[in-house]
Amino acid sequence: MNHDESSADAPVVDEAAEAAALTKKIQAQEKAARLAMQRWDERNKGTTFTSSARAIRSQLLFLALITTLMLAIHTPFLGLPFHWDELGQFVPSALDLYRDGAWITHTAEPNIHPPGLSVILALVWKVTGYSILVSRVTMLVIAAIGIWLSFLLTIRLARGTAGAPAFAAMAFLIAAPMMYTQSMMVLLDLPAMTFTVLALLLFLDERYLWCAAACTVLVLLKETAITTPMVFGAWLLFKDRRTKQALYFLAPAVGLGAWVFVLHRATGSWFGNPEFGKFNVTDSLSSYHIAYAVIRRLYSLFLADGHWIGSIALWVGWRQLRGRQWTIALSVAAAQLIVVTILGGAMLDRYQLPAMPILYAAIAVATSVYPG
Repeated sequence: MNHDESSADAPVVDEAAEAAALTKKIQAQEKAARLAMQRWDERNKGTTFTSSARAIRSQLLFLALITTLMLAIHTPFLGLPFHWDELGQFVPSALDLYRDGAWITHTAEPNIHPPGLSVILALVWKVTGYSILVSRVTMLVIAAIGIWLSFLLTIRLARGTAGAPAFAAMAFLIAAPMMYTQSMMVLLDLPAMTFTVLALLLFLDERYLWCAAACTVLVLLKETAITTPMVFGAWLLFKDRRTKQALYFLAPAVGLGAWVFVLHRATGSWFGNPEFGKFNVTDSLSSYHIAYAVIRRLYSLFLADGHWIGSIALWVGWRQLRGRQWTIALSVAAAQLIVVTILGGAMLDRYQLPAMPILYAAIAVATSVYPG
């Protein structure tokens, strides 16, 4: 081989060596991540919530940091007056419970929305007194808990994945414009997100009784969330063949049914008022409405607000989203999205909020296929 030939081959050899070194580095990172999660599992017996005093302190400190961050970035707007559905429905309903002990609102038009949010606000106001500031801070605390739980959920779903997808998923959630606005507003969707993630974590930990309790609170916050305990119950009944545990998930349906019964006795309508049922159920079942709602929901989930970048990651790395835990999580998200797409005359983007932590976790985990 002459001098010119060896000079031409040298860059090829160098590139091959660099590629081999990069491959070994990625494999080493993946192995280290798997070993770390295996050790975590051995210490905590595969559960998300541990009884270790050190782990509890660490988690509470992290939750405090998230809460501080959420309060800091919303400080300019904490005194923002109530408006839209806050003023028209949810704050009056909470005030009726707080001042008069009325479970069915009499200062706003009653509807099928359960009283869970009103109960939370009324309890807080009993301690602090009613104010806009207290109401918004309360919602931000619920949002911070939801973000913290979403972080834990991503850790659970991303076991064996290289990198730190849980931090990425949390950053996506905090930065999402819809999350930023909804996290301080007195509306149902943010608390529903928090309890959806909590219920999912408890289910993956196989704490089925606690999960059923969380689902009962969830459906008493937002009625369309009944899909979540339905998914859990169906999985236990048909997939795991655990009939006894599956029956736990009848409790949320009983709780929601009790509320609807009380509402009907007080108003004479199963929806609280006939117009609400017509707008959100009867009219929304038209083929035009469903087609438009599906297109709008797909745009909001996979294109709007920079989501098209995440969609590319999902397209490339979807194979990372396999296994029992991902199947359950994605089923919960899909069921919730289907019901709020078909039902609901307004087609508001905030209805998809309970599914967003799962979407962002999926994007973060799918992105791990890229070397870096």
